[in-house]
Amino acid sequence: DQPHNLFSVSKSFCSMAAGLAVSEGLLSYEDSVADVLRDSLPEGYDNKLHDVKLRHLLSMSSGLDEKSDRRSLRQKKDWAREVLHFKVLHEPGTRFRYHTLGTYLAGRMVALRAGMSLRDYLMPRLFIPLGIEKPQWDCCPMGYSTAGFGLHLSCLDLARTAQLLLNRGRWGDKQLLPEEDVARA
Repeated sequence: DQPHNLFSVSKSFCSMAAGLAVSEGLLSYEDSVADVLRDSLPEGYDNKLHDVKLRHLLSMSSGLDEKSDRRSLRQKKDWAREVLHFKVLHEPGTRFRYHTLGTYLAGRMVALRAGMSLRDYLMPRLFIPLGIEKPQWDCCPMGYSTAGFGLHLSCLDLARTAQLLLNRGRWGDKQLLPEEDVARA
């Protein structure tokens, strides 16, 4: 019954939030990180950031310099600005590179378009229907969910989520997640 830090399993919950935001018309998988997070773009940013889409962040194929995922960047105030300071070294979608802060960018895109935190966005759509009453998600210094880590759930909560995914997004008689997004993930 005790919540535990899910570490990188948190990324899957960010992905679910993104799929829901797309299904609700808040975002598109083709939305550019540079367009959605334009207020966090540093001066002199790489114009290739306009080619980095939500789908690239979710599939860890953004092409961003691997240095853009250093833990030391998490010591700064605006994580998005720090990551977006780096160059896009590879054509987005062509190379897989595990990128926790890329998931953070995706989560921040969802939060900005939804007008609330990832946790709050998922409460009525996922957590409450699954019986997950008080999920906690760590936040960056600016108050956004860390997205790629830091979600705290119990083993039972995680088991319920796994069953939801095994059922292609269906929980009981309700389709909580779009079936096509579960297949995409």
